Formats: sequence, C-alpha cells, structure tokens
Amino acid sequence: MPVSLGDGANADELREWLGVDTDAEVSAWLADHKVPFYTASENRPVTTWSAIIDAYPDALKHISPEPPCALYRHYDKEGTLLYVGISLNPVARLQQHRRGAHWFYDIARIDVEYFATRDDAIQAEAATIVSEHPLHNLVGIPK
Repeated sequence: MPVSLGDGANADELREWLGVDTDAEVSAWLADHKVPFYTASENRPVTTWSAIIDAYPDALKHISPEPPCALYRHYDKEGTLLYVGISLNPVARLQQHRRGAHWFYDIARIDVEYFATRDDAIQAEAATIVSEHPLHNLVGIPK
C-alpha cells in the first residue's frame, strides 16, 4: 500500500525534500531506504508521514538530521530581482515555478545560498524581501 501524504505544507515539504512529486514516489523512496511501511505493534500499513515518523524515528534519524535549506534568488537578464524563496530542494522548486509562475521564462540567473536550518533560511528570506524588493514576491512584503 503506498504512503498517502495528502495535501498541506508538511506533505509538500516532504515531497520537495525527497525530490519527488507523487505519493508513489515517496513510497519507492521509503522502500529504497528500508524505512518500513508497517507499524511493529499493529502490523498494519502506515499511511501518513507523521505516522511513519512516530513509528520509526530511529529508521529516519540516519537518513538526515535537518537538511540544509536554500535561499534562492531569481533574476532576469537585466539583473532585476524577480523572486526570492527558500527550499530544501531548489531544483525541484524551480520545476514548480516552471509550472505555475508567469515570470518563469524571464529567469536568466539564479543565485543559491545555503543555511544550516530552515529557520535561518526563513529569517534570511524575510530580510531579503524587505531589503531587495523582488518584483513577484507577494508574501512578506510590508504593507
């Protein structure tokens, strides 16, 4: 039975971190990394990411503690800052922008800066939005 992550920020972040798009790909990743799909106590499928974490914290601990988080900046050919964002997987995030951002084809340069934690990247992103005024960021802009 494939893992079913559902919708929401945690599911999206997990898919992004793993570099996959579907629940079936998450299931394959878990199988490749030998993370069990069944709870030891009940011998029934674990169908949510939080249930997997709860059931097998030690199995996931060796995979990665907190992965580094990237702050990325997208610029157009004139050097105008189009967008600032953070991601655990900036390449996968770029593909999401390709599918949903009207300004995607204006990107001529991407700068990526890594931070040790997601919280550090969130703080840097907020400061960057305020100080550098990207054209297409809607969240985090002071009113």
